[in-house]
Amino acid sequence: MEIEILSEKENLLLNRKEVYIRVKYEKEVPKRDEIRAKVIEFLNSDKNLTILSKISPEFGRHSVKGYIKVYKDLESMKVETKPVLEKNLSGKKKKEKIKPEAEEKKEAPEKTEKEKAKSEDKK
Repeated sequence: MEIEILSEKENLLLNRKEVYIRVKYEKEVPKRDEIRAKVIEFLNSDKNLTILSKISPEFGRHSVKGYIKVYKDLESMKVETKPVLEKNLSGKKKKEKIKPEAEEKKEAPEKTEKEKAKSEDKK
């Protein structure tokens, strides 16, 4: 995996450095975590202050463009939304979509007293 910096800008208002990159790869598209780890190593930045904001593959090429934000301190990162922070800073995988509670709800509900009375009247 080869990393190329397309542009780099210092954003003094938000106290961060914004970097646009291109990542070239050989066989398969690298995962988001792999790209983030390589970029952190390439930029010599702190992993807790680096956000991989956007990645998009380039059509017909073995490369991906990305947008990285490197903050100077944790206080400055408060502008980031919770989902973005969770995606970048937690090493957890996505939760299962089907929860045990949802499976319990799929079972047939018990009949109410009115339904029981109606079924008895029909007999």
